[in-house]
Amino acid sequence: MVRGEKGTGKSAIYSLLTTRSEDFQKRKILLIPAERPIGTPVFRELLSNSPKTENEFKDLFAEELSEKAKLIAADCTIETDLEILIPENYVSSTRERLQLYSTLDNIHDEEGWTLLPNGKVLAVDAYVPIRPFPYIPAGKNSELYNPKTGSWRSAGSTVVQLWDSAAKCGGEKVASFELGPGVLRRDGTVFYTGSNSCGAAPTAIYNSYFGTWTPGPQFPGLLGISDGPAALEPNGKVLMMASPLVFQPPATFLEWDGRKLTEVPPAPNAANDTSYYGNFLVLPTGQIMFTDFYFVSVYNPQQNEDDFDAAWAPRVIFVPDRVRSGGSYVVSGFLFNGMSQGSAYGDDVQAATNYPLVRITNDATGHVFYSRTHGHSSMGVGPLVGLVSTNFDVPAGQEKGPSKLVVVANGIPSAPIRIVVR
Repeated sequence: MVRGEKGTGKSAIYSLLTTRSEDFQKRKILLIPAERPIGTPVFRELLSNSPKTENEFKDLFAEELSEKAKLIAADCTIETDLEILIPENYVSSTRERLQLYSTLDNIHDEEGWTLLPNGKVLAVDAYVPIRPFPYIPAGKNSELYNPKTGSWRSAGSTVVQLWDSAAKCGGEKVASFELGPGVLRRDGTVFYTGSNSCGAAPTAIYNSYFGTWTPGPQFPGLLGISDGPAALEPNGKVLMMASPLVFQPPATFLEWDGRKLTEVPPAPNAANDTSYYGNFLVLPTGQIMFTDFYFVSVYNPQQNEDDFDAAWAPRVIFVPDRVRSGGSYVVSGFLFNGMSQGSAYGDDVQAATNYPLVRITNDATGHVFYSRTHGHSSMGVGPLVGLVSTNFDVPAGQEKGPSKLVVVANGIPSAPIRIVVR
């Protein structure tokens, strides 16, 4: 606790403490803005009736300094600005607020996670009212998970509300608390899609390099994604499956190119689908495989195989120039996991493809073989990862002779490397 008259340097101390927040988290100490921990200035009584002794000071903060409150703070490793989003009349003390933080630290219902180029994980809060957490119809908080420290902190307001609270058409009893997927694009932005029981859903864009949110375009008509798939195409566009309101057919397929949403041809059974029926998988050919409860189909992005920025492609630094069928080898290079996880859904499906595939094509026959890859040195995405490696097992039935080897990530191949299969 820091106390001092105006102009005595309190703000400088606050600033210094804030810059060391991760160090405090490692020691399981929760930092809360001291000027407003429970919705009203905590120093108001200090100004009007300053304590004269240490015991008087302790009495003033008896509840906040109780052993129970210390225990709760010790177990809570979340650093967030959520106190501004919890109704002031819902809590009456710091102890109750810390209890809410402890609960929030373990609630991720309906949330999807997006891996960022800096290695952190982005999540948008869905505000599912799991007791003691209340129904907050206008919450817009997002969070970042840091794997190095094992802690969460706020990533700021999403500006527009992405999750479905049904605030304007029935409230908590009607709300689905769903939201759509978030897909990292190659420029470092995450295109996040929303859900809305009451009308067209919003979208938002998170810049992972600057840590800022801006509103995206609203879905046309009554469309939104209340659970549903999205995928990054090799051309840089985001393909997504939307449907009206919540869980209603028919499904509509759209692309986001960084400037606008454009409707594209639907899957064969789209008339009977709603968004949560679908799932996407980015294939090594650059196509997007789609499944629903009825069919399997493939979406062909409007591009040629080589129609992508070469800076997005894996780059091989070392691979043996001679391999044997049935042998195991190491290949190393850059961008082996691609610029993104590839596909996303939300909280129900995991179809990420941020890992390398090794493809060997025989010169004489043109037949294509895929080697099993394993033991990846990193699963990180984007240009900040650096040099990586993976193991690949050449199939026992691999055709012998001069061949071309490429490493493929999210449908984008590296430049071919000449090898000989013995």
